[in-house]
This record gives sequence, C-alpha cells and structure tokens, in this order.
Amino acid sequence: MAPNSANAHKAMGLFYRYCLKDDRAALAELETARERAPNDGGVLEAVGLLQRAQGRIQDALVTVKKAADLDPLNAEIWIVLSLTYAGLRQFDEAHLLVDRALAITPDDIDTLAGKASFYQAQGDLDAAWRLLGPQPFPRTEWAGLIYYQQYYLQRDYDKLIAELGVYDLADKNLPPIIVLWVQATLGNLYLLKGQAELAAPYVEKVRRAIKELQAQNIVLPEVYRILIEFAARLRDRDQVEDEIAFVLAYTRDNHWILPSSEYDAARGYAVLGDLEKALPLLQDSLSKPNGTTTATLRLDPAWDGVRNNSRFQKLANAKP
Repeated sequence: MAPNSANAHKAMGLFYRYCLKDDRAALAELETARERAPNDGGVLEAVGLLQRAQGRIQDALVTVKKAADLDPLNAEIWIVLSLTYAGLRQFDEAHLLVDRALAITPDDIDTLAGKASFYQAQGDLDAAWRLLGPQPFPRTEWAGLIYYQQYYLQRDYDKLIAELGVYDLADKNLPPIIVLWVQATLGNLYLLKGQAELAAPYVEKVRRAIKELQAQNIVLPEVYRILIEFAARLRDRDQVEDEIAFVLAYTRDNHWILPSSEYDAARGYAVLGDLEKALPLLQDSLSKPNGTTTATLRLDPAWDGVRNNSRFQKLANAKP
C-alpha cells in the first residue's frame, strides 16, 4: 500500500479511531484520504461515522448521503444512514433506507434484524416479530442482540434460556466478550424467573470476567446493559455503580453512543429502585439522538418496579 495513498490514510484513520481512540488524529487522516479520493464512498462513510460520533449529526448525514450517491450498491452505507435516522427517531425514513440495503442483500439476517429493531423502538413488537419469527435464533452478535431484545420485551424468558443454553461456553473459539454476555444474560434471566439458585453459579464468573476484559481493554459498550442489570437484580449496588461509572467514562466522548449508555445506567438504578439517580439519566437519554424511546420504556421489564411512579409515567407517556 502506497504510504501517501487514500487507502493508506483511511487505514491510519481507522487505526487512530478504533485502536488509539484518538478521534482528532483519525479525522485528520480521513480528511486527507477524502482529498486524495473525493469519490471514494468508503472513505466518506468513515468520515460520516466519525462526524456522527462527534455529535455533528447533520454533517454526518450529508457526508454519508454523498457516499450513497457515489456507491449506491454498497448496502453498508444504506444501513449506516438508516441507523442514523432511527437514532433521530425518524423511523419512516429509517425504514425506507434500510429497505434500500435489503434490496441489495435481501437475505442478510443482520439487516433484517436491524429493521426489526426499528419496530421494537417504535413499540411495535408484532411488526418486529413478522421479520424475526421465520428465522432461527442467530449466533451473530448484532442479530443475536436484536432477537434477545425481542424475547426479552415479550418476557419469554424460557425461550431465551433455551436458546442461550446451547452455547458451549468452554469453546476456545468463542470470543470472551460473548461468553461474558451469555453468562450475565443467563444469570439475569434466572433472577427474573425467581430462580436465584440457578443464577448463583454465574455471579463470580461474571465479576471475574469483567475485570479481566477491562484490564485487556476489551470493551463492547452494548454488553454493559446486561452487566448492569444483572448486578442490580443481585442488589449489588457497588457493582452497579462501578459498571455505570466505567461505561459512562468509556463512552463520554462519543456523542452517538453515550445516550444509550445513559439509558443502560438509568435502567440499573431503576431496578435498584433509585429513581433519584435513574430519572435524570433517563431524561438525558430521551432528549438526545440515539437515546431510548418512550415506546421502549413502556415495554422494558427493567422499569416494572417503578412503573406506577408518576414521574416515570410522565416520561413514558410523553409524545415522541
């Protein structure tokens, strides 16, 4: 690869962003790549994703739309656009754009699951199920999380236990972050069913794995939703606050991911029954792009313990 080529600068930009977490240096490299190859849709997509993380949502939309114009058969670009509009809670546009991706890759389970996630965020579990139901529970990370969310919101905990129980957690080829997620999820599901004795074997395994992965900087913010909820259902407030502090610090500079982390934190405090800490975080998440939706609040079991609280009801019943 020529050291001053567009591809070289793009590679360096991605390295700075995802490996060194240096968004300023990443953007400089990606802008250089764009100068070298102004018609490269992949470079524009990478620039747009970085702009989105910086909170420059409208700039990101302009950039990624240009990428789509230049590379209209690139399904990934349409997916990025659809997810961005979904994060803005403009779901009609999000569905139209993800349909463009599905026209290119109609059998891609991750894209189908992405469309289903939009229906979930709108509170339409029936529409989501029409997409997910005909497919077997997938083992891919993205689609698997959407399937999990569907059964969780439907409160079909037995189905989830059966599906997750087939994982061979001793398989060395299974990424440790996935092992952690499965263990925490199973433990949490057993607690939801009132079977604390079946959750107990996972408690120490999860605590130990969290420390080990954090020490290696192996972090997937989406996993912290279940880690926080599991600790909260164990009534382990110290663990809840440790995980909340960690994930909020980890995502604080990413304006796109932070609102989701704030929702994860709010859920944890809600399970603990601490609305004084839960509600400000919830309000922040509801008010920002890519935060939660009021429809999600009305379905999410994490809020069951405070569902009759008037302050919570005011937020949950507010117009989108």
